[in-house]
Amino acid sequence: MLKAIGSPYGVLPKTDTNNWGPRAGMAWDLRGDGARVVRASYGRYYLIGIKNAYYTAAIQDKPTLFITQTTANSAIGVGALANFVYGVTPLPPVPKNVTDLPPGGNNVGYWYDPNLQDFQTDQFAAGYSHVLGRDTVLSFDYSHYLGRNGWRTLNINPLLPDPGNPAGARIRPLAADLQRVYGDPRLLGITNILSSVNRSLYDEAIFHIERRFSSATAIRADYVLAWARGMGGQTDGSTRRASPAPQTASATGGDIYAPWEWGYTPYDERHRVTLSGVLPLPLKFEVSPSLVLASARPYDQNRIQNPSGDGNLRVLDSSGNPLPIDSARGQALVNANARVTRVFPMPGQSRKLETFAEFYNITNRANFGNIYGTNQFAPTTFNQPVGYLGGAGAVSTLPNSFQVQFGARYSF
Repeated sequence: MLKAIGSPYGVLPKTDTNNWGPRAGMAWDLRGDGARVVRASYGRYYLIGIKNAYYTAAIQDKPTLFITQTTANSAIGVGALANFVYGVTPLPPVPKNVTDLPPGGNNVGYWYDPNLQDFQTDQFAAGYSHVLGRDTVLSFDYSHYLGRNGWRTLNINPLLPDPGNPAGARIRPLAADLQRVYGDPRLLGITNILSSVNRSLYDEAIFHIERRFSSATAIRADYVLAWARGMGGQTDGSTRRASPAPQTASATGGDIYAPWEWGYTPYDERHRVTLSGVLPLPLKFEVSPSLVLASARPYDQNRIQNPSGDGNLRVLDSSGNPLPIDSARGQALVNANARVTRVFPMPGQSRKLETFAEFYNITNRANFGNIYGTNQFAPTTFNQPVGYLGGAGAVSTLPNSFQVQFGARYSF
């Protein structure tokens, strides 16, 4: 369709064949005994996009299209389902063997930028480790990642002011060509082009200390100082979490290079401290505590829906410009856990019974993280927690409240 109307996006991208990835590394044992080691490395890496990033474009490339259809009432008893009775009235007919987009449907389209390339990162790292005595290790590592050609979708068919009537209804850039070729200016609505335009930076410094008391007991502490920022608030180069639509829309995907289109990622944590260990206690008990403390992660703040029909407009700063992406901060993370184990020797060689109790979120803290309401036009939830950092229910990666579980393991 894009090819038929003469759009520059109406061609397939070429295979990215210039992915040259040099890598080099070194380690210098200062005294030859492994106690003091300096290390450094550099590498260029490429991310091969997975199907999740472009499956919608692949679906629309097939002879039979995948179409979703929604039928609803405008009010109770008014509309296409005015006489519908659940469980009694037959369902509306389902579209079958659809080979063309529904006329006048403002259908969402997906395609590829002709210049699409693989995401590239240049990764620099340097570190030093120092053994104190025979049982303590100190280390420091610094990493710098520079990302290029990060993937994101750009809408080339937003609702824009009509040059002939700026105060009137908005029009879409492709409408005139769609009318000329197909006789239907509303055949396409939002048209997302998968593009490789994002740039990103990630820096981290890691301080580590570990003390071993025996082959089975140790304590460990880590401190991470990090910054994750990029265009569209992304650093991983994928569309797993879509970059927000640009504040200024255009027929070429919007002004993605404006200063406020650069910002922190949702996973940016300035500071993170992790303490853990395995320690013996009297009466053959053993405790394994862990504590994680982390700075608040960022989230967006939006004031209204974008009149382009794509995304939202962010809250303005004191100079009248949009705030950068993810400029607000949520709640810091505090997560304390512990496992207490009691070992009972059993008759026979190597047989033992281990009973244990596991304590999660000992402080009973509700870790909301950056799961906050982002829309100023929804004041009841704006800047208020609306979920938990690790998700909810069975899929939660962090306990939302204090939990205890008991268990046993018999080894023989």
